[in-house]
Amino acid sequence: MPALVAGGAETAASAGLVVWSGLDTLAARRDFDRAPTQDKLDVGRDKQMRTNVLLGTTLGLGAVTGALGSMLLAGRSSGEVKVGITAPVGPGGGGFVSVVGSF
Repeated sequence: MPALVAGGAETAASAGLVVWSGLDTLAARRDFDRAPTQDKLDVGRDKQMRTNVLLGTTLGLGAVTGALGSMLLAGRSSGEVKVGITAPVGPGGGGFVSVVGSF
């Protein structure tokens, strides 16, 4: 259980870094759009790469944490474990998509 909590905390921290980095990248884009120079372009591309790496790291941490949580649930369950995701779809969230798996 401590590993699951640590994984969740790391994923949340990484997600926070993605948001910060994305906002910083957008600020660099606005700065470049106002006065384009090669230096600003290079800085913006570096920030974009940083954001992409952080996003990949966050997705990886989330997948590992999810797998760890699933293993924990499966180990404690005497029967079937179902995992589901339901998300609104379309303008205004009129429809829903549901994905359910079991093991």
